[in-house]
Amino acid sequence: MGKQQGSTKEFDKNWVARSEATRSHWSKGKPKHQIELAFQQHFDFIKEVIGLPKEGAVLDVGAGRGSMSSFFADEGYDVTLLDSSSHVLDVAKNIFSANKHDASYICSDVQSMPVEDASFDVVISIGLLEHFKDIVPPMREQLRILKPGGTFIAYIIPQRKDNVQTLFQPLNDALKKFAFLFGQSNKVKQKSRVYRNDYDSKQYVRYLKRKRDVVGIRTTGIYPFPELSYSPSFPFTVLPQFIESTIVRVYINILEWRRRVYNKHPWMCEEELGQGFMVWCKKKK
Repeated sequence: MGKQQGSTKEFDKNWVARSEATRSHWSKGKPKHQIELAFQQHFDFIKEVIGLPKEGAVLDVGAGRGSMSSFFADEGYDVTLLDSSSHVLDVAKNIFSANKHDASYICSDVQSMPVEDASFDVVISIGLLEHFKDIVPPMREQLRILKPGGTFIAYIIPQRKDNVQTLFQPLNDALKKFAFLFGQSNKVKQKSRVYRNDYDSKQYVRYLKRKRDVVGIRTTGIYPFPELSYSPSFPFTVLPQFIESTIVRVYINILEWRRRVYNKHPWMCEEELGQGFMVWCKKKK
């Protein structure tokens, strides 16, 4: 797997071993928990700030169970999910079937995709590129299969020493200790650790600027809230519903306040604060 360090095998273990890995985080209505809210905000940010074609072919790279792909599929895009895990693609197929969404599926390493050049109008990855020490091969492949005029989008969650998540780590540690109060102690299990780099957006922009066929490179921090859970590492463990509902209500109120005060999309924030950052650009026509 090239210089992807310790992720593929560990991801597979987490997908197979944990019941929450079969949960879709797509939701069309009011979000029931924090991660549904996060995916709704990701997609809303993409539509409002980055912009999307009215129709076209979308490739979700490292798609997992297809939570982000589901938003595109629900709006009528021609969606393809690509992942190196055949197990999680089977999970995605079941989820898409249950939601009556159409999609195609490719089981492949992102560093060498069996896809023709200039095949997709949008190539997106959510929480993928931070799992590579050498980010060039997966980025080069994604740009290769992007059509002229197409959009490259990457949400990246680097290893951080100090951001909104680490600031709230003591609270998550406390939740883990008292999980038994809500009958959740059985869910606090050790998860396989995946490799995550600590690169900021400059590393990704540096590569994109070397590409002569790339224009409109932009970045921003996003996700200005902590994930509160007994086990927030991948895959996220959902808290009891009454707690999740309260957290979601609070976060929605803060988002409404942020939009009024900052007059921009409320999911945006300083890169140093956010859970992660978005990098996007277009391929020259």
